[in-house]
Amino acid sequence: MARLSEIERIEILMIIGYDRSFDQVVVIFNELHPDREPLSKSTVSKTLQRFHETGGVKDRPKSGRPVSVTNEENSLNVMLDVVENPINSTQQRAVNHNMSRYSIQKICKREKIPSI
Repeated sequence: MARLSEIERIEILMIIGYDRSFDQVVVIFNELHPDREPLSKSTVSKTLQRFHETGGVKDRPKSGRPVSVTNEENSLNVMLDVVENPINSTQQRAVNHNMSRYSIQKICKREKIPSI
């Protein structure tokens, strides 16, 4: 199922108003968006529940370990290190740049440069 944008979630809340049933909201929303995958009653219910619980329509924070983002400056530093010190191991680069070995490997793979 295609995810709803924040605008579409707000639109659902506006359609609900004060006295529309979930069935009516589904019909109206699907008529307004014929090119989109049809909306279900459970989506309307969950959108309203999210609004009541959080006061907004944004996605809830995800559980689990956050994904690390390797920024451009780190990437450039690692690439420069590979050029200047081609015999250093991935572990040594990780220590030198205070990064995980996985991040070093990810940068090297993305930039298509060999890592040891």
